[in-house]
Amino acid sequence: DLSPDELQNLADTQIVPKLKEIEGVTLVETEGGKKEKVLISPDPAIMIERGISMSQIMALLSGHEYNSLGEIESTPLETDSVVLGDVAEVRLGPPPNTSVSRTDGKPSLSIMVMKEAEVNTVETANAVEEEVEKIKGSFGNNVELFPVFDQSDFIEESITDLTQEAIVGGVLAFIIVFLFLMVFRASLIIAISIPLSLLMGFLVMRLWGITINILTLSAMAIAVGRVIDNSIVLVEVIYRHRQEGKGFKEAALTAAREVATPITSATLATVAIFLPLAFVGGIVGEIFVPFALTITFALIASLLMSLTIVPALARFLTVKAVKETKIKKGALDSWYLRIYTPTLKWALAHRALTLIIAVVLFVGSFGLMPIIGTSFMPEMSEKMMTVQIEMPPGTDLATISEKVAQIEEFLDGNPDVEHYHASVGTSSSVMGAFGAMMGAGDNTGEIMVTLDPGADLDKEVENLRRSSEGIAEDAKITVMAGTGMAEMMGSGALEISVRGENFDDINAVAEDLFGELGSIKGITNLESALV
Repeated sequence: DLSPDELQNLADTQIVPKLKEIEGVTLVETEGGKKEKVLISPDPAIMIERGISMSQIMALLSGHEYNSLGEIESTPLETDSVVLGDVAEVRLGPPPNTSVSRTDGKPSLSIMVMKEAEVNTVETANAVEEEVEKIKGSFGNNVELFPVFDQSDFIEESITDLTQEAIVGGVLAFIIVFLFLMVFRASLIIAISIPLSLLMGFLVMRLWGITINILTLSAMAIAVGRVIDNSIVLVEVIYRHRQEGKGFKEAALTAAREVATPITSATLATVAIFLPLAFVGGIVGEIFVPFALTITFALIASLLMSLTIVPALARFLTVKAVKETKIKKGALDSWYLRIYTPTLKWALAHRALTLIIAVVLFVGSFGLMPIIGTSFMPEMSEKMMTVQIEMPPGTDLATISEKVAQIEEFLDGNPDVEHYHASVGTSSSVMGAFGAMMGAGDNTGEIMVTLDPGADLDKEVENLRRSSEGIAEDAKITVMAGTGMAEMMGSGALEISVRGENFDDINAVAEDLFGELGSIKGITNLESALV
């Protein structure tokens, strides 16, 4: 219920100083709380015609107090009874290099909190949330504070999901191993190697300076199915030698000698696949080098586990020796071997046909690539929409704000919308500079919409696109799923440049191309601009 300038004063005196004191916070900035001021926009053509200069207007206005816009417009310019309103537009509005901010249709103040590069995002965000809760208690019901966008929420949700998937993967791996070996203790030994290998991998990550994040945890989740391979091979061979009547020590040593070289070479070959990523630069290297190192650490740890700890744990296997006559008859064969052996015999008897089938499947797999599609980053799963409004350069902030408000009216009556935050224009702050990097300017506005988790994102995007049509003929309105940054990184955006020596020819080709592209299914937010 406070005015923008009152919100600004409240933030500057009671909120920002406390947030800056939090450990790990490097920058706290506000946006959208500037008080409206009187804006005078002279018409250059009329001023030249009347022989009036800017310095003349400034000199006449300085040192005077006015009670209304009408008084300012009526200020005489001492030139043929000309008043200020004859040569300039006088109105109230945000001052230049500022922005307007609204949340759920009400005037608001945006506070951006940035952390230091080396600190933990989740810990810092939680500390900020705790401090905000303390501050809210002192404001009563006049002021509401709530997060519009919190990166730590997505990180925590992703880490929780990946952790659960890793646990489920480990349990399923144990079940599968048991179904094939049909020995509970052997399966338990193999299952124990999973957390031990991952723990050793995390320890090496700590020494290497790699943090636990979405990418590294994804690498660990992938590694869960691979770290037990070496242990499975060794335990199975030890178990087989024990069935043949050998003692524990002899069986462990014999098994290790038989498989140490194969499992070591297999592990190192897998690790070698990731070596080229170490030489990749740019953002791709920043993303995938920690991912590759994480998998490498887990695989090396699993190799050490299988060659040292697993043979020692195999001491607890209870094995009943099988007579040699039964071994020759295949008494040691599992149900899987009894199914696999006839299949192998058929493949060996029909080698040409087997190779043909393999080649057809290999070549056919390449045909799937156009169907699967490609993108730089996968689409984000959060239920968010972003609306971007761009008007012709020179459009005043009040006009843009009015158009943004019309779109906000559609959102206000939508039960699937939890919150929406609108920002119009850009300022000279760090937040404004970041917006400018993303394409924002004094003639643009953006609305970030948070939907209910059960909402149909695609349907909501399409409905808002249709509702936004016709708001302004000279406005370019783009509605996209996700945040602006996620759309840039994860979408299949394509930019086509038409060049030539004749402007009319370029314009004609661009119009024809625009029409052809518009008829292609799957293309949205089609735009054309002549530079």
